[in-house]
Amino acid sequence: MCQLQFTSSWEDVIQQLHGSPRNKDLRRLTLLAVQGTIYWLWHERNTRLHQQTFRTAEAIFSTIDKQLWNRVQSFRHTNPRASTAMMQLWFLRS
Repeated sequence: MCQLQFTSSWEDVIQQLHGSPRNKDLRRLTLLAVQGTIYWLWHERNTRLHQQTFRTAEAIFSTIDKQLWNRVQSFRHTNPRASTAMMQLWFLRS
């Protein structure tokens, strides 16, 4: 959804993030999405390893989507323009 190409190399991920769009709202949204994805994939990995519980890819994506939506909504009071712009970008890409 953030127009990043899958890669297993951290150097490639960092390079893609450095080359992310100049649009400030899209850049922030992309960084939030990457951050949430890394967190929830690591969380899923630990849950599978230590508790032997598994969630589907759709369930993980739903969790990431919900977290991103909540995070963007948290900007509403301090920066309503950015919150609205990021939500519009997220809905356009989903």
